[in-house]
Amino acid sequence: MGYGKRDVSRLGSAAQQQILQKMNNRGGGKGETELQEIRFVIPLNPVTKKNSQRIVKCGRYRKLIPSEAYERYEEDAKPFLPGRGLKLNRPCEVMALFYMKTRRKVDLTNLLEALDDTLVKHEVLEDDNSKIIVSHDGSRVLHDPKNPRTEVMIRFLDGGKRHEPVGKHGLDESGGNAGV
Repeated sequence: MGYGKRDVSRLGSAAQQQILQKMNNRGGGKGETELQEIRFVIPLNPVTKKNSQRIVKCGRYRKLIPSEAYERYEEDAKPFLPGRGLKLNRPCEVMALFYMKTRRKVDLTNLLEALDDTLVKHEVLEDDNSKIIVSHDGSRVLHDPKNPRTEVMIRFLDGGKRHEPVGKHGLDESGGNAGV
């Protein structure tokens, strides 16, 4: 699964208890359960990684690094992330509701990239590749000037089984669209 009881000891008490309980119940009995989802809120104004990137010189080369605002956000978000150090590696859906302080246009995919990178940096997830983060279905940008935040739900899929399309290329065997 990618984590052990020693790693869970670094969590906050509520999240730690939830995950430890699920881990203790695994083991092949009739009462076997597995962690199905994690929900949490990051009570900070969401920030993208790509706005105001900086160019730094590394010898003869130049390198793009994230903005100071993003780096500050990534560090400030740390205490709100349950499961730090777990490096979960099961297929999951990461759904996020980004409540922005202003109504200015923002790119949802950039917000999702910043969230995924934050989850990986703080070792909630092992990686943000498509075998682990299968989808971001249901994610959206909303407006709340008094309470900007990111509400996150990580839902693990079918005990580790990945959803596959029906037939070849998502089509049913007759060549038509599946389920249409």
